[in-house]
Amino acid sequence: MEEEITLKDYFNILFKRKWIVVITLLLAVAVAVAASMLTAPVYKARALVQLNKLVATEYNTPAIQQVVQTDTFLKEAKQLASGSTSVAQLKENMQAERMAQTNLISFSVIDENPKKAAVLADALAEAFVAKIRRESGEELLQKQADQLESQISAAKGELGTAQERLAEVEADNSLPHPDKVLARANFLSLVNSWKMAISNLEMQFTNTEFSLMEKGGVKIMSEAEVPESPIGPRIKTNMAIAVVLGLVGGIGLAFLIEYFAILKINGKK
Repeated sequence: MEEEITLKDYFNILFKRKWIVVITLLLAVAVAVAASMLTAPVYKARALVQLNKLVATEYNTPAIQQVVQTDTFLKEAKQLASGSTSVAQLKENMQAERMAQTNLISFSVIDENPKKAAVLADALAEAFVAKIRRESGEELLQKQADQLESQISAAKGELGTAQERLAEVEADNSLPHPDKVLARANFLSLVNSWKMAISNLEMQFTNTEFSLMEKGGVKIMSEAEVPESPIGPRIKTNMAIAVVLGLVGGIGLAFLIEYFAILKINGKK
């Protein structure tokens, strides 16, 4: 009949082979520390994009991934970043996801260069915003709004000039009365024309802004900041894992050596 092995027997084996456990543990920790020290630190930067309600219903995380993983999108982001990163590297080091219960999309990039990580994260966010604006017509509306704003500014400048000339005519007592009346009428008509033109332009601008509010609202909520602290390698985490693996491996090795030792003794008998 075989002898029953008790818990005390297991502890005796571990005590007998304690140096196997200790050495295995130390080796595991040493390898983890060396690997962590030799691994270059990596940094993570994140930019946030805010969606309007209409776009938010269309872009959940799977839909976002489908867009940002395409070479066309990544090439556009790469051009915006003006860096040496390849499309393949950018695809491997980037992550885009919809933040839970919000209309925000997070674009994050991991890189050994903290500034490069921030630039790439911003480029991804800019490329995504540009894509949505093109699809929704917001880009065209924004150009129209900018043009109208420029026209309003120029018209106000012309109005100011016309009002100054009108004031000069009214203050000039050297002009013959008929000439003064005619000049005053001409400049007053010019002032009224510019006022009407500005009113029409401002109305068009208001309508365009209203359309932008309906179709637009997709914007970069937060630009990526240059990270100061690396996210890896995580030396403490690696050491903790090494301790667990070292103990498990050392204990297993101790029992395995004891097992073969017993077989050898039994074989001699």
